[in-house]
Amino acid sequence: MTTERKEKWTPGPYAAKPETPYVAAQVWSDGLIIADVYGESCEATQASAKLFAAPPELFEALVAIESCLSPADNDHAAQKVRAAIAKARGGQ
Repeated sequence: MTTERKEKWTPGPYAAKPETPYVAAQVWSDGLIIADVYGESCEATQASAKLFAAPPELFEALVAIESCLSPADNDHAAQKVRAAIAKARGGQ
């Protein structure tokens, strides 16, 4: 029995691949190119590719943190966690 995932993006993990003289840096998931990454320098391009590869794990971490919050938790950090999750799911 297959359960439908709530999130509709390409599932992780994502991996950053370095640029070459012929190909931009890329982000891959399960054999698929998710993104070509360009930047103002080789170093910036690599750093951006690594950052773009992190969202699946970051999202899972935020959901885990949110599960530890009570509904009454409304400090700045709790608000940021909930806002980031909502944005990732298509909210504002």
